[in-house]
Amino acid sequence: MEQIFDLRRVLETYAIKQAALFANPESVQQMEKAFMNLMDVARTGDAQKFVLSDYALHELIWNMSGNDTWWLL
Repeated sequence: MEQIFDLRRVLETYAIKQAALFANPESVQQMEKAFMNLMDVARTGDAQKFVLSDYALHELIWNMSGNDTWWLL
């Protein structure tokens, strides 16, 4: 698990940096909305909804990064 999280930390940091390069007001607003939704779901304690909301946030980041290979993760 530690190795997986070490790799994800590197890849996700890179994806976020790339997404920031391509960010526009609309994409930032989508990101904020997805993040706030994730926080709201976290407060409910619903693990299944949390995983789906977390994935949605990550998918936005990956799409914003301009890298079409995110689905390999």
